[in-house]
Amino acid sequence: MTKVVFIGASAAGHTAAVALREKNKSCAVTLVTQERHPFYEKRRLVDFLAGRISEGQLMAVNEGFYGQQGIVFLKEKEVTAVNPEKKRICIEGEAPLEYDLLAVCSGASFTLADIPGAKKRGVFRLQSLNDAEEFLNYLINAPVCVVGSNPYALAIADSIASKQKEVKLIAPCGIDPTLKSKYITEACGEQEAGTIEIVNSQITEIIGDGEVQAIRIKTGKIIGACAVIFADRTQGNTAFLKNSNIEMREGLLSVDEALRTSLGSVYACGSVCIGQQEEIGLKAWDEVVREGYALADSLHRAIGEQS
Repeated sequence: MTKVVFIGASAAGHTAAVALREKNKSCAVTLVTQERHPFYEKRRLVDFLAGRISEGQLMAVNEGFYGQQGIVFLKEKEVTAVNPEKKRICIEGEAPLEYDLLAVCSGASFTLADIPGAKKRGVFRLQSLNDAEEFLNYLINAPVCVVGSNPYALAIADSIASKQKEVKLIAPCGIDPTLKSKYITEACGEQEAGTIEIVNSQITEIIGDGEVQAIRIKTGKIIGACAVIFADRTQGNTAFLKNSNIEMREGLLSVDEALRTSLGSVYACGSVCIGQQEEIGLKAWDEVVREGYALADSLHRAIGEQS
C-alpha cells in the first residue's frame, strides 16, 4: 500500500488530500497540520477579525470529516525534519512517520522585521485562526499598527478599523490608490476611532517594556501602539527541509509541471512552492485550490507508476 503524507491542511493540502482519496481508495493518506482546527476558509480570516462571521462559519469541515474519507488527520503536530533517503518525517513528540510520496503544502508566513523589539508581546503575524484568536484576546486598546503595502495588509487594517479601533497602516511601498477604502484618511492630525491612517515609511524599532507600547519609523518619529501586525514580506514554511538538499528559488520550493520537486518522491503545491517559469508573488486562493487538484492528479499517476 502506497503511503502518501501531506504536510499542511490549508487550501492546498486539504484539497489535494481529499481529491487524491477520491481518485484512489487503496493508498494510505495522512494529513499533518500544526493548527488545532480542521480545514477552514483562511481567506475569510479578515471577516472573522471584523466580527462579520463566527468561528463556526469559518469552518469548512468538522474533524470527523477526515475519518469518513479514510484520511488520518494529525492536528497540532509540528514537522521538524524530513529524511528523503529513509523517506520519513520527524514530528515533535511523535515517532517518525514513513512515506512513499510526500506532499509539502505548508504555505508561507509573513516575516517579522529584523528590528529591535520584534519579538515583544503584542507583535503578531495573522497567518492562522490560532493567530487571529490570540490577537482578538489581546486587543483591548488602540492604536494598532499594521505593517504592509499589499491588499491583505489593507484588508487586515480595514477589519480592525471596523471594530472602531484606530489603525496606523505602515506602508513601506505606499498604497495603490485603487485599494484605498472609505476608512482610510491621509496622514496627520487627530485620528478618529474606526479610521486608518497611512504612514508611508518603514518601521525601525518596536518600543516597550516587555510588550508593545510604541513604534519608531525611519524618520525617527515615535507612534503610540498597543499591537503591531506584520503583513508585508512572506517566506515559505520550509524550515523542516533545511538539511534535505532540496532545490529552492527565492526561499520557495522549485517544482516542475507535475508539481514535483528536485527530490523525486517529494511534491509541493500552494504558497510554499514556485514553478520553474513562474514569477514570485502572492498566490490567490483559487489558484492554490487549482494546484491542489493538479497535485492530486500527479500523485495518483505516481502511485500508478509505483504499482
